[in-house]
Amino acid sequence: YNDFDIALIHEQKISDIQKENIKKAIKKKVEIKWIDISQYRKQDLNNLKNSILNYDFKYATKVIYGDEKILDLIPDFKASKIPFKDIDILFRTRIWTLVGSIGKSGICDMSSEDAMFFRNQMAKCILAVVDCNLILEQGYHHRYKERVDIF
Repeated sequence: YNDFDIALIHEQKISDIQKENIKKAIKKKVEIKWIDISQYRKQDLNNLKNSILNYDFKYATKVIYGDEKILDLIPDFKASKIPFKDIDILFRTRIWTLVGSIGKSGICDMSSEDAMFFRNQMAKCILAVVDCNLILEQGYHHRYKERVDIF
C-alpha cells in the first residue's frame, strides 16, 4: 500500500492531462496503485518555506533523472524550525485516511484486502503520532528509522 511521490521540476508546469499520462506510463511499469505527482518550477525552489513537506522534499528525496544537484536550490531547513501548524495538518490527513478506510460494514466484516489497507492506515496514524511528538520536541528527522530511534 505504498505510493510513489514524484516531483517534477522544470521551467514551466505541465498540464493535468500530461501528468495523468505520466502516471499511466509509470503504472504500466511498476506494481504501485497510487502515484502522486507534484510539480515545481525550478525558479520557485529557493522560495520554499520550512514545513515538514518541504523538509522531507529537501532531505529525503532521491533524484532519479536530471540534475542531481537540483535540490541544492531549496533553502537549508532545520527540523527544529518546522512550524507547529504542520502537526495539525499531518494528524488530520492521517486520521482522515484512517476513518475513510472504514467501510459501511465497519471493521468487523472487512475483506482481507480492506483489512490490510485499514491496518496500513492505522500504522501510518501511529507513525504520525511519533512525527507530531518529534516536531513538538524539535527532534524530527527525515528518515523513518531515525525518527523511531529518536522517539
